[in-house]
Amino acid sequence: MSQFEVGNISATAVLTAKMRALESDCEGSLFSDQYAALLVEHSGLNLRSLNLEQVTGQRLFESNVVRTHFLDNALLKATANGVHQVVILGSGLDTRAARLDLPTDCIVFEIDQLSVISYKKQILAEHDVYIDVDWRPRGGDLEGEWLRELTTAGFDPQVPTAWIIEGVLFYFSDETVAQLIQTVTDHSAAGSELLVVHFGAGALIEAQSREMASAAENAGYGFKSTVADPVQWLDGYGWDTEAETFSSAAERLGRTIPYDIEEGPGREIAWLIRGVKR
Repeated sequence: MSQFEVGNISATAVLTAKMRALESDCEGSLFSDQYAALLVEHSGLNLRSLNLEQVTGQRLFESNVVRTHFLDNALLKATANGVHQVVILGSGLDTRAARLDLPTDCIVFEIDQLSVISYKKQILAEHDVYIDVDWRPRGGDLEGEWLRELTTAGFDPQVPTAWIIEGVLFYFSDETVAQLIQTVTDHSAAGSELLVVHFGAGALIEAQSREMASAAENAGYGFKSTVADPVQWLDGYGWDTEAETFSSAAERLGRTIPYDIEEGPGREIAWLIRGVKR
């Protein structure tokens, strides 16, 4: 029996891993995730027929590639600059603790649904995947008691932390997002880095975004929030922030993300965001 059920967020984690596997195998790939195919293979979801030719140039695939490239490189820069405590909220089936060349004294905490964390730990252990850092994955609810799980695992709020919040904020209401960011801020020492992806206001009017939101809502989890101005948003919490749209980053990287509207001020569809705690 599959560890996952089609239509829930865990199944989405498998599909996202499949996209990373396809990108990793292509010529000129923007990152390498050598464990993604392994996690997809044993998930029980039949994605064998999905190939690179089918997804290249598609909105969801190219967005995931750009997102992963941004977060990987931002995390590597943060750890190279001495931030050696990492917290990944909504880690899914990504394996940054294993696949990235992080300093060996890094402690990498992960929080996600217990079913996702348990499955990832099981498959990596069964296939003798060596993890060179101190990896501490925990099951936790980002709308609930995730901080308690993190603290129990040994998280130290007194040292700078690199936080990654990937692909989850838009599932939460504005109120829940505000609570999450405030909690992260309250437990971040000066010099901490916050690496976030989120939908922009343009996602409310762009047709494909609205279609994805409708499909997500029908599956029971919906898209519930956006951010119009990431710099202003995080400045209010005490973070010096820079942001770039997915489409701008894609263009720099020689990729294209097809949208149905022309982006402009107040019409940005999705953001890549980096903040440094003051």
